[in-house]
Amino acid sequence: QAERIHQHGTRPGAPFWKLSCRGLSAEDFRARLLGQVSPDAAGKDVRIPGLLESAAGGTLFIHELEHLSAESQAELLKMLDNGYFLPAGSRRKTPLKARFVFSADPAIEESAARGNFHKKLWQRLSGHRVMLPPLRQRPEDLAPLVQFFLDAIRRATGAFVAGLDRKSLAALAGHAWPGN
Repeated sequence: QAERIHQHGTRPGAPFWKLSCRGLSAEDFRARLLGQVSPDAAGKDVRIPGLLESAAGGTLFIHELEHLSAESQAELLKMLDNGYFLPAGSRRKTPLKARFVFSADPAIEESAARGNFHKKLWQRLSGHRVMLPPLRQRPEDLAPLVQFFLDAIRRATGAFVAGLDRKSLAALAGHAWPGN
C-alpha cells in the first residue's frame, strides 16, 4: 500500500525506496539510512548516499517498524524532529527531503504503552494512520492482487499467464489467509 500512496501522491515519478527493520542492527540501520562520507586515497571526500538521500524528493517506506532497536528509534525521532541528518563521517547537516511512510504491526501501540517502543516516536508517527485490514477481511482485493502478480510474472519471464477463472478466485476468497 505504501507504493500506492507514493504512486497516487503528488510525486509519483520521484524515487521510492523501502527499508525493512526486521533483523536490522542499529549499525546497519544507520549505515543504510544515513550513508557515509569518507576520504579516498587522495584525501578527497567520497559520498556514499544512504536511503534518506536517495529518496530525496520521493518516498521512503520504513517497514516493520516494531523491529527497530531502541537506539535506532531514538535516532529516527531526533532526525524527524530536527529535519536533518548527518551521514557517517560528515559534519554537514543534510536536510530531510523525503516523504516517509511507516508500517508496523498493530500491537506497536501496546508496545509503546508498555515502554517497549519509544513513546514519543510513536506519538509523532501515529498522527496520520491508515489501518489496513488483513486480506481475509478484504476479499474484493484478491482479483486486483492476482492481476498485479500475474502482470509481474509476465514482465519478469515474458511468459503468458492467462489469469484465474471465477472458481479459482472463489477458492482464494474462501482461504483463511493465516498470518495476514
